[in-house]
Amino acid sequence: MHLQWVPHNEDMFLSWGNEISLYRVDADKHQDMADGAHYSRHANLVATYGDPKYTCCVAACPYQNSPLLLAVGLTSGTVSVASISPNYMDLNILNNFAPKHERQCNTVAWEQNGSHLLAMGLDKHRNDYSICIWDATGLPGQPTSMRSGQEPAKPYLEIGNSESTLSLAWFKQPKVLAAGMNNRTLKVFDLRVRDPVKPQMSAPTRLVYGVCVDPFIDDRLATFAENQVAIWDRRNFERPVITLTDARSKSISSIGWSPTRRDLLSSLGKDSGLLKLHDVNHYCVNNDEIEPTVAERYVESCGGGQLTDLSWHPTDENRIVVSTGTGKHIDFTIFERITMNWSPCFSFVWSNGGRKVNLVGDEDDIYDQLEDIALVMRDRALRGYGVTERLRDNVALAGDETLRSVWKWMAYSQQLGAGAGDETGAAPTSAFQGVRSVLAGDGSSPPKSAIELRSWIGVEKVAKCKVFRSESRDRALQLCGWGVDEVTQSALLDVLEREGSCSRAAAVAVFQLTLRRAIQILQRSEDPTLKVVAMALSGYTNEKKALWQQTSAELRPSLTDPYIRAIFAFLTADSDNYDGVLKEYGMTVQDRVAFACRFLSDDRLAECLNQITQTLKKEANLQAILLTGVADEGLDLLQNYVNVSGDVQTAALIASHAGLATEPRVEVWIDSYREMLDLWRLWNQRALFDVRVLSQTAEVPQYPKQSVVACNFCNKSVAAFIDDVRRRRQMSRTGANSSVKVMCCPHCRKPLPRCALCLTQLGTTAGSWGAAGQGSAGFDSWFTWCQTCRHGGHAGHMVAWFEQHAECPVTGCPCKCMGLDSVGRVLPVADS
Repeated sequence: MHLQWVPHNEDMFLSWGNEISLYRVDADKHQDMADGAHYSRHANLVATYGDPKYTCCVAACPYQNSPLLLAVGLTSGTVSVASISPNYMDLNILNNFAPKHERQCNTVAWEQNGSHLLAMGLDKHRNDYSICIWDATGLPGQPTSMRSGQEPAKPYLEIGNSESTLSLAWFKQPKVLAAGMNNRTLKVFDLRVRDPVKPQMSAPTRLVYGVCVDPFIDDRLATFAENQVAIWDRRNFERPVITLTDARSKSISSIGWSPTRRDLLSSLGKDSGLLKLHDVNHYCVNNDEIEPTVAERYVESCGGGQLTDLSWHPTDENRIVVSTGTGKHIDFTIFERITMNWSPCFSFVWSNGGRKVNLVGDEDDIYDQLEDIALVMRDRALRGYGVTERLRDNVALAGDETLRSVWKWMAYSQQLGAGAGDETGAAPTSAFQGVRSVLAGDGSSPPKSAIELRSWIGVEKVAKCKVFRSESRDRALQLCGWGVDEVTQSALLDVLEREGSCSRAAAVAVFQLTLRRAIQILQRSEDPTLKVVAMALSGYTNEKKALWQQTSAELRPSLTDPYIRAIFAFLTADSDNYDGVLKEYGMTVQDRVAFACRFLSDDRLAECLNQITQTLKKEANLQAILLTGVADEGLDLLQNYVNVSGDVQTAALIASHAGLATEPRVEVWIDSYREMLDLWRLWNQRALFDVRVLSQTAEVPQYPKQSVVACNFCNKSVAAFIDDVRRRRQMSRTGANSSVKVMCCPHCRKPLPRCALCLTQLGTTAGSWGAAGQGSAGFDSWFTWCQTCRHGGHAGHMVAWFEQHAECPVTGCPCKCMGLDSVGRVLPVADS
């Protein structure tokens, strides 16, 4: 039992054996399979046709205006062209094409390009041809009328004398035919050449059955024999490009390319209930060193049993109909493996073949749950992160509090001169030192700190507090954002209060020994809890046995705000033991480090900072860069941060601004970030990164000039700039400057060419002739000339001329200069 879908009628297919049957598929009724791999549809028998008898092969006409026209090959060798009536009840014989000698017709095929050629392949006869091509023009529905039953006097073409043809198929290329002949040769015939009977190409092979052409790649076809399938390519037809063996079947009964899915070939084994799919992923023509890649899998049809033939649906993806040995027809859809793909622009798509199952875009709510770092980096880049005019502008763009603190430190460091130059200047490799490096000095002998007893500002009858001071400590405090005088300290508190960080502002005020200012900040807060804290602080006394000290120490652990806990830990500390403040991890690293620099001795300070650094480094917390700096130990920190977070953007920007763009690790980060910007198609952001960051912080190679304006006489450069110091000094003695009219070559003193329009020597100013609004532009005085006729002049004059003309301005010159230019070929120019 054999099958074929009816072209241009998506719900009907043909089946033939002893007789021809027409079936219609009921799309509303289908049966789900237990394995979930596919489902089948119910097919109803529409009609059965007893004539013509002894059918061997059938081909439905593929032309749009003949959807129910059939070519039926018989055992006698005759091909009957028949038409199914509109009510599907009758099969009317329109014409018969018969060979000279009777023998079995093995295959029949319609030409694909509307030429109405019908090819049939016959068994061998010693005095006859095995391929007969008939012109079916004139049958009902065709352009030229022809009386019913009238047979052409002779075939359009006959091929293969005393040979046998087992299978054939037309290419999409007009009048090109492939045929498997004599059980040993695969041939391709081109009917358009002078000698079409001679094969255009031929390959010796026993795989000559089931010739079928790939509907997507016209150079590719497939054949089979026994349990092997061969894929051929006309660009290298000496041997198959791929040979596939079906180990589960002793022989193959049919093959076919999917008309809806690219590179998918099916094969059906005899006495088998398995359909095998070959997904031809890759092969290389004329290169034996590259192995072809073919993914194979088996599909079991619903109901099981022996399968005899198959046919792919012409339009529905992965839909196929198969016939069983019991005469049952099964129409089902093969489900593809559901794959997930992720585009560089953050779209997840689940696909099943050519169908989209689900799509998640970058605006979907799921991204808010995932907190994908790639999406975060793209959003930052769109807002100008890292490429702003000032480093401080990145604080608002960072978003994350950790990164905000890092960029604040970068800005503080640059302002304090830790990085050379101003806020947009270049920084040497020693820039952006960490607090530990600043405190260590030059490394030979760390500077000693002086001890000062400071009074509480605005508070009476309270013992003085011990504070450590040195120039390096003051610098460290500034790197942490704290001030070293009353003005900067007050400004910091104002900023924190405006930002709504009242508890932090109060804590910093207490650490600066301005308790009254802290109480005022808390009183102005909208949080009633902080107002209660202000009332509690107003009764502060440093008498260790006082009730205030005892009550505050007992109730401090129950407080929820880390800065409020730190305030009471500082006020109730015993013998300068400030662990309650230093181990308050809810505080920012900057505040903890600044507190340590203010109240710890040199030995304890070094120990404390080392401990904080090691803890932060283990956590890959980028705030440790405040202590390590960017160079050396800071690069290790950045690498760990990238490994944990994937934020290569921040690492590349920080290292680049610090002038470390040439470090090997930094080069990898920079290249990765630039590639990401390219993938996201953020061309402007990529250009800003290259110009504002890399070009200002890294050494940009200076390439020599590759083109100069040369003198016609001495062939030396007549450029406006002179690199020779001696010539520059000589011109300065004569009063020469950048506005001097250079009317001759500075080397041989020969006159320069004249402008074709103003008739002054090139090198002089262009003036404002014919170029309204352009006379002062530097470009207007540049040399320009036509590469064909060599006439030219000042650039401003040439632009003004060619806005109105296409020909050369020199009288008598026939050159159409503007037409030779690529811009001139696109833009219309008025020709005078």
